[in-house]
Amino acid sequence: MHPLCMLVFMFKKISALSLFLFFLVTHHVAFGMEPLGINDFNKPIEEQKIQSVLNTKGLTSTIKIIQSSAEIYKIKLPTSETSATENQILVILPAVPEKIISAFGRSTLEKLLGLFLPQEEHTYLITHDVILYRTDAGLWTVIHEYFHFLFNQSRKRTNHQNNPDFKNILRDASESYNETNALLRKNNYKFTSQNHEDEFKTAAMTLVRNTLDNILNFSAEEIVIEELLQKTYLQQKNRNELILESEDYGYSFKYVQKNVKLALRDTQYILQIIEQLKQHLSADHYNSVRSELESYEKKYLNIINLLNKRNTDIDLQKTKPTVQTVQQA
Repeated sequence: MHPLCMLVFMFKKISALSLFLFFLVTHHVAFGMEPLGINDFNKPIEEQKIQSVLNTKGLTSTIKIIQSSAEIYKIKLPTSETSATENQILVILPAVPEKIISAFGRSTLEKLLGLFLPQEEHTYLITHDVILYRTDAGLWTVIHEYFHFLFNQSRKRTNHQNNPDFKNILRDASESYNETNALLRKNNYKFTSQNHEDEFKTAAMTLVRNTLDNILNFSAEEIVIEELLQKTYLQQKNRNELILESEDYGYSFKYVQKNVKLALRDTQYILQIIEQLKQHLSADHYNSVRSELESYEKKYLNIINLLNKRNTDIDLQKTKPTVQTVQQA
């Protein structure tokens, strides 16, 4: 084939491939299949929605974006505690429904800057996902709670949504494990019966399985969200377009460290239980869960490494202004 013909042929192939990729991408966007980013905890993130809210220019525009996706309400503080920020949220948001106030208690809600309530965990109370903001909450908190909503939406789509009875399952398994483990210790680490070993294995494995989701969907999620906001704050600062609050940036590192400690505590606890199962289960019982146990052990060890990395990398000399200590959910 003549070199010029070859060049034209190659150009046509490249153009056809480019056109195919263009239609593939636009097809996905047209049908709402937004690309998911992956962080080191492998939590799915809706990149487009995250970027749309991070690129807003203030509290009012951010709240309007969130209102298009979730039901949001204000937690009104007593008049004596109002601030300039409160006026924006007071005008935009409806008051929290009385049934939610009754369920949680007014004093409890007033201690929270923000709160996300997944519908599937509160079916007795709400029919849609709900986000609550205290009337003095700043942009940082508003975005933080919206990110919880986005993570929950991603979990639903990827079939990793927790069972609505998740907390009850963890509580019951923990009680059962503590009872069977206490009896095991009392009997010099020998099972009193076949039934005792069965109960010990079942409770321990239930804890191993469900605590992983508990860590990833609570402490780890808080860490990921705060790190996204910290990164955004620094980018805004470098562009001299600072919108997020500097005092929230300072508090954020304390909040991350608090959740690192919680996740480390829970992870180390489960790794101890895994060692117990290895040591005390009979060969038949251990072999029945061995492959699953080894898989979970790898996952927990990976989480330990990720948490320890954050302990190592944290810059303790960052600005830490005095701020009011409040709970953020």
